[in-house]
Amino acid sequence: MINSSDNAGGRMPIEFDPKKIKYNSGGIPVLSAREIEGVASELLQKYCPGVLCKPSMTPVVEIIDRLGERTGLLFAMEDLGFKGTAKVLGKVSFHKKTMYLDISLQGERAAAFRFTAAHEIGHWGFASLQLQKLEVSIAKRIKRRFARRRQHVVSIGKPNA
Repeated sequence: MINSSDNAGGRMPIEFDPKKIKYNSGGIPVLSAREIEGVASELLQKYCPGVLCKPSMTPVVEIIDRLGERTGLLFAMEDLGFKGTAKVLGKVSFHKKTMYLDISLQGERAAAFRFTAAHEIGHWGFASLQLQKLEVSIAKRIKRRFARRRQHVVSIGKPNA
C-alpha cells in the first residue's frame, strides 16, 4: 500500500488487493484507473521512488535494469512482426521471464520507445505484485494453520505418568 503522502494531491492511500481482481470472459484482469494507479505507484515506490517525490521523467531503462537485477526479468529487442495489420511493439513472456520490444522502436518509432517500455513494465509489474501479494497471503495462511496445529498438539496434554 502506498501512503497518502506519497500520492499526488494527498488522496487516500491506493491499495492493490489481488484477491479482489475481476476477470473478463477471456481471463484478462479488469482494473479501474485507481487500481492501475495503485499498481504503478507500488512499482515506482519499489524500483524508482525518486520519481514519486518530484515531477521528473521516469527512467524506464533504469527500471528495466532494476527489474532484471531483482526479479530476473530479461530484456530483448527483436522484430516482433504483426498481429493482423497492426505492428507489435512490445510483449512480455512470463514463461521466459523476458520483455521484448520491437526493433522499430530504435528507428522510425523511437518516440514510442518510452511509452511502450513503460507499458510492458506495467504488465510485468502487475503480474509480479499480484504473485507477491498472493504468496504473502498463502504464507500467512500456512503459518496460521501450523500455529493452530501446534496449539492443538500442545492442548492434548501430557500422558499420565
